[in-house]
Amino acid sequence: MRMEESGRLPFSERLIVSAAEGLTILEPGSGRIMGSMRLDGACAVCCGRRAVYCAADDGAIWRIDSDHLSPTAIFSGGPGITSLCVDAREERLYALCADADSLLMCCAQSGQPLLLNRAGLNPQSMIHARAEGLIVVAGGEDEHVLVFCDKTLQLADMLPVKGIACAASLRGNMIYALSMEDAQSCLLTAAERGGKIRRIRLPGLPGMLQAEEGGVIAAAGNRLYAIDPEGSAVTKDMRMPARTGKMISFSGREGSAVILDRAAQNLYMRTGALRWSLVMTGVRDMARSFRKA
Repeated sequence: MRMEESGRLPFSERLIVSAAEGLTILEPGSGRIMGSMRLDGACAVCCGRRAVYCAADDGAIWRIDSDHLSPTAIFSGGPGITSLCVDAREERLYALCADADSLLMCCAQSGQPLLLNRAGLNPQSMIHARAEGLIVVAGGEDEHVLVFCDKTLQLADMLPVKGIACAASLRGNMIYALSMEDAQSCLLTAAERGGKIRRIRLPGLPGMLQAEEGGVIAAAGNRLYAIDPEGSAVTKDMRMPARTGKMISFSGREGSAVILDRAAQNLYMRTGALRWSLVMTGVRDMARSFRKA
């Protein structure tokens, strides 16, 4: 990462959070409010290089200037949008419509619908594996992870799971899933595409799932687990202040991170030592935003 002569990063990181009454910009580390925008029913949110995209309960998707949190366009989305993501060039916007069991791709600039495909039964979450050119969907009651080409939305792969597929991730040739069989535990499923399937049972309800270079991070109950890349063993675990539905670490501040408990809609922030503080309630989603320093 290139540094300016002054020693500062050429951009600053901010946290955009959505709540039923609108959007708020928070400063990582301090939790200081840096701006806000009224948007009734704000839910799923993602950030591109030039804009913030936010879905609302009425099915609309708002395109918002990321510097000033002012709306620039409104698109027709779909019912029950639970997740949004945008490609690196900010050309294609993806919306997971849980109430319509579908994945929508539209133009990120105009909002024009481009492609639509069925995606499970009450799908729970979605990630964009940009390096692999794939959209990965946890298919909910369909009990599958569904992998789509990010340009055509054609189904490229499927991973069967046991129970409701709640979270999914992908890195390289490995697909990962967290599923819920009962209220006491969840299953981590890992498989090389077209290869052997491995499963690990974790106590507690499923939360986030994130594939990284050295393996996969999974949340279950109030604990966070590090698991080897093959999905065969837990290598480390730690207690968290709540069930982690989403987590973001910030590069500009050592030890600074935030987690979102989606069920309780509570946002926690950590700076430095492993001590978490509740900084906001009623939060429905969050995303990292960049701004030139």
